[in-house]
Amino acid sequence: MPTEPNYDHLFALVAVGGGLVLIGLSFLLFRFATYGKRLLALTIIACLTGTALFALNLGATSIRLGLATGLPCLALLAIVTGPYGITFLNLLQKPIYLGLLTVATGVGFLIFADRRYESSVDHQYFESERQLELLNWRPLGTRAQQVTTVTDRGTEIPVTEALEPRSRHQIEQDEILSLTTLNKNDSTIRMQPARDGSNCHGWTFARNLYSVSNQAVDTILTENGYTVVTSPQSGDLVVYRGVDQQVSHTAIVRYVSPGLPVLVEGKWGWMGVYLHDVEKSCYGLNYAYYRSPRVGHTLRGLDPGTYAIPAK
Repeated sequence: MPTEPNYDHLFALVAVGGGLVLIGLSFLLFRFATYGKRLLALTIIACLTGTALFALNLGATSIRLGLATGLPCLALLAIVTGPYGITFLNLLQKPIYLGLLTVATGVGFLIFADRRYESSVDHQYFESERQLELLNWRPLGTRAQQVTTVTDRGTEIPVTEALEPRSRHQIEQDEILSLTTLNKNDSTIRMQPARDGSNCHGWTFARNLYSVSNQAVDTILTENGYTVVTSPQSGDLVVYRGVDQQVSHTAIVRYVSPGLPVLVEGKWGWMGVYLHDVEKSCYGLNYAYYRSPRVGHTLRGLDPGTYAIPAK
């Protein structure tokens, strides 16, 4: 899933930066005051900043942040100043210089927090765009020339092959990312690996060899004798539709038991074949069960024993 910006770190950076700016301003505003008054102002500001951090449960984060940034800065300062360290420390004893340095450090924290936030938001946006594009991705296809598939009434159903299928490694990585994005890792059982060569309808009607378009499914349902049923049985077809009532997904009923969810098996687009609760797919809840008196769901022209029309 897209990574959320680490708001704990961002808030801590802002709080620490703001606190340093206030402390630096206190040094500048009270530079002519007595040491006791400057110490009192510093203590009040430090207490308010610390209270705000711990109230937001950012105390531990701020301490880790301070150690992670402060210690390297001190080491670098010791190396850079070298023999001039005493002179530098003497300057810091003057409130005006100490105040300017503290304000500058606080502003640096605030600028860093702003840049980090913008970078996190940009990363999240581009990652979301990439994941959305990946979920909706369709491999380029060309019409399969070696076969001609038809319905039981003889209407030709074009099937396509992937022109540039991804490598096994790439498609597996994309599948993991997509399942995580969909939050479906814990609600599916992977039955077959992902492949670009077929889609859900191709798995249902074309033996997972080719892809079949959404638009062809209603023709298949009509001409292969499917009717809607309300009590599903193992082997029935389940058809999901979008808000426009257009077919979006097909799967096959595998397990039906009283009092338990209906389990269906189907291929999710280019991704793998999954067994899952009929209501736990990524295609919504607008579905219906279909049954046909024919044997199996495969189009004619693919299975042995069915008539195959030579390719044109």
